[in-house]
Amino acid sequence: MAKENYAKKGKEGFYWVMFSEFMESGLRIVSSIVLARILFPEDFGLMGLASIAIQFARRLMNFGMTSVLVQLKEVKDDHYNTVFWMNIIFMSIVAAIVFFSANYYANFFQRPELVWILRVVAFDFIFKALASVPSAILRRNIRFKELAFSHTIYKLASVITAIALAVSGYGVWSLVIGELVGSWVQRTAVIRYAFRFSDWKPKFRFKIWAVKDTYSFGLWLYINTYITYGINKVDYFFRHRSAGFL
Repeated sequence: MAKENYAKKGKEGFYWVMFSEFMESGLRIVSSIVLARILFPEDFGLMGLASIAIQFARRLMNFGMTSVLVQLKEVKDDHYNTVFWMNIIFMSIVAAIVFFSANYYANFFQRPELVWILRVVAFDFIFKALASVPSAILRRNIRFKELAFSHTIYKLASVITAIALAVSGYGVWSLVIGELVGSWVQRTAVIRYAFRFSDWKPKFRFKIWAVKDTYSFGLWLYINTYITYGINKVDYFFRHRSAGFL
């Protein structure tokens, strides 16, 4: 019976993931067409440069521990609580690094607009940490319907906000705020779903053995994803540093 339930959930999850991917592709096409007619290429270029720093920073302190919560054979509340607080600490450090190094990053590209874009987005790292364990709980419990729905409303909220602000003349900030609004909507939904379908609630507990379980398993996953991301983005980074975008 358990195997049948897992098979059924897996099948339903597949359909929901496909639906989410379809909706995201459609919304991305619509937003690209609309925003391309309103914003300037420079706005997309600035957002692209900011995204490189943001994504690089997100991987800086992840260590793959959240992914481990999905893959471990047995997960206890102490695993969830330990990873939750480690993510809060790590992402707060990342937020501080991004905030205080934004000026150096902007000077490297000679684009002062990047300073406040990065500093505003830096605060989103802390909210990301709040939703990391709830997201792992939903994945572990094969709640792909809820994950797919939260991802769809993220994209929908992001697109609607970005287009509304672009029409109002906010330029690159329409892309920044649109992404933040979508992110906050998605993570709020993930947190609510996780609390609904599990008994876990954050508690101030931190166990060394739980750190060892998650860190040792996730370290190589972290290294692999970080190197892969760096290889994929290094050409974009230096091309914009040396090209006519400056």
